[in-house]
Amino acid sequence: MVAESPSLNGVIKLIEGHMAFSYSDGGATPVPVGHSTGWRTMPWLLTTYMGGGRARLELDGAKTVEYGDGDACCVPPGMRHRISVIEGGVSWWSHVSLRVGGGLDLTEFIEPPLVLRGERAERIRSMNGAMADARRDSGVRMDALFRLNGLLFELASVLAAGAAIRPERAALLEAGGRLRPVLQHIEAHLAEDLTRERLADVASLSPSRFYAVFQRALGVGSNLYVQRRRMERAQQLLITTALPVGEVGRACGYDDQFLFSRTFKKLHGASPAQYRRQVTAEYG
Repeated sequence: MVAESPSLNGVIKLIEGHMAFSYSDGGATPVPVGHSTGWRTMPWLLTTYMGGGRARLELDGAKTVEYGDGDACCVPPGMRHRISVIEGGVSWWSHVSLRVGGGLDLTEFIEPPLVLRGERAERIRSMNGAMADARRDSGVRMDALFRLNGLLFELASVLAAGAAIRPERAALLEAGGRLRPVLQHIEAHLAEDLTRERLADVASLSPSRFYAVFQRALGVGSNLYVQRRRMERAQQLLITTALPVGEVGRACGYDDQFLFSRTFKKLHGASPAQYRRQVTAEYG
């Protein structure tokens, strides 16, 4: 059976009540020929603009694209990829979180193009530079904080303009009102016990009915969804903090460090300690 294409109005209705956008890091970085990010998965949405050079974006199990001077590319969170510099230049980049509808990434609903050109690419460059400047000043100036948040919404607008709506999200739109409190509860309590029974209570459903609704809407059961969100939170903490691995695990709901490390490695192909060493935010 072909999935029914969700309407634009349905997508807007689900996401407009809860939009949580945040900026992690970014800037303008000179990148020499031969430089590579290595294979990695990131917990953020990546946008990067190439000035005066050329780079190759490889996606695990998918196509390879090249982008050059004046082009930008967009990589959704969780997508394993590698960026290699073919001709040296400057990368204007940012890592951001654009979560909507209670905790889902915006790219769960829309599919922005991997490569953007022309005016949209130039806006990406401008916003990436402006966000880095605003972030630098946001700790001491209120206007910079508001400017940063405005830029995040502007970035979401640029990515959404003309993007295709994912047809597989039709079931989520149908259950959106009932599941939004559940998704918000998960986001707020990742370090706590999140059993199916507890989440069913939040949704005011029986455990069996909740499982069916959640599975159909998200494509995975609630236990796997919670595990994925915990691992994404762990990625963020490993990259942006110096917390010991055990503390990162506890912050993500794992009191057993061995279980945390084993689960993390199964999903990301490297232990938490290895991931921290391999994945850096030096550019894009």
